[in-house]
Amino acid sequence: MFPLTHLYVNQIILGSMNPARAIGSVLPDLLVYNGIDWEDAHSIKKKFMLPRDVFLADALHGVALPGLDYYTDKSYRNGNGFAFYKAGHIKEDLSSLGVPERDCLWRGHNVIEMAVEVNIKRFTRMTFEPMRHAIEQTDLLHTLEQSLSDSIGHDIDLTTPLSLFVSLDGDQNILSKHYSQKLNAFYETEISGPIVSRLIDKAQTHIEKDYTDFLEYCVTRMEKDLRVLERGISC
Repeated sequence: MFPLTHLYVNQIILGSMNPARAIGSVLPDLLVYNGIDWEDAHSIKKKFMLPRDVFLADALHGVALPGLDYYTDKSYRNGNGFAFYKAGHIKEDLSSLGVPERDCLWRGHNVIEMAVEVNIKRFTRMTFEPMRHAIEQTDLLHTLEQSLSDSIGHDIDLTTPLSLFVSLDGDQNILSKHYSQKLNAFYETEISGPIVSRLIDKAQTHIEKDYTDFLEYCVTRMEKDLRVLERGISC
């Protein structure tokens, strides 16, 4: 999922949000930005040394707990992940725009996630304010960057991708422009922001009736699994 959705779900489960939890809520994607393999970034390996709030919020994002991205990308109710399943409705649209067939579900699942992100921005009180506060915590960021760099064996920059996430703001036009540029750079296509925006509109028609049920399902499962994880790390 996209950043605001992770903040929203994690705030429900954790009860409140602070800079450390905000960073943890998007940490797997911050690591992917730094070139870390998706599976490694979304696991909890090499993260046990992190502050408790960062570690728990990170676990709620990734796939090991399992966290939100497990249900989005891997499996939901014994089927495909929610976003990948829904992406089947728009994969032909992406193919017609020049996205290779092998990548259409992958790119389509991002469009589904953007549709959810836009809804979180529109229909909830969740904002990027916790992440803005996190960017101001330079000592915390430096400590986390050093710990992660030592653990992973790869220089880590958290501030740059955090600033990027805040700039997207859950706004459909900004997300569309950013993603069109990403597609064009990757595939040498000429896809405009308005075209991606129309894809998000189409995605909305396929998620509007059940995305809140999906999120509620995830929250219920993740709350239970988080309690088990907390007991384990407290021993």
